[in-house]
Amino acid sequence: MANNRKVLLINKKFQLSVIGWFSLLSLITTIIYFGAMSFFFTRMASEGTAAGLAADHVFFRYLDEQRAFMTKTFLLGSLASITVILMGGLWLSHRVAGPLHRLVSHLKTGSTNDPLKFRKNDYFPEIEEAFN
Repeated sequence: MANNRKVLLINKKFQLSVIGWFSLLSLITTIIYFGAMSFFFTRMASEGTAAGLAADHVFFRYLDEQRAFMTKTFLLGSLASITVILMGGLWLSHRVAGPLHRLVSHLKTGSTNDPLKFRKNDYFPEIEEAFN
């Protein structure tokens, strides 16, 4: 079966809900990891101060450079990760919404002669089997 999809969202309410939850979970995870990274660098700076290092010591400059590098790396990694997670949410929602959309369309046409057919990797193949 050719994949000539013209509509990105088959069931907007359901799919946007799934993508919204994936977005929220991605954002929460990103914030937690960024907070952990910030805590690490703050703790390292506190240990440097507790060790009696002067504020202009090379350790603090190095720590600031590493914090800046880690922040950039973290933001790029997070952006890539969130993009992949959102695409996965869209893919997953299609695998659920597609069969249900096809079943509803099939029921609306009242076609009892034509068998109901789902895509190869769609979820709920048991609905197709039970209906036919």
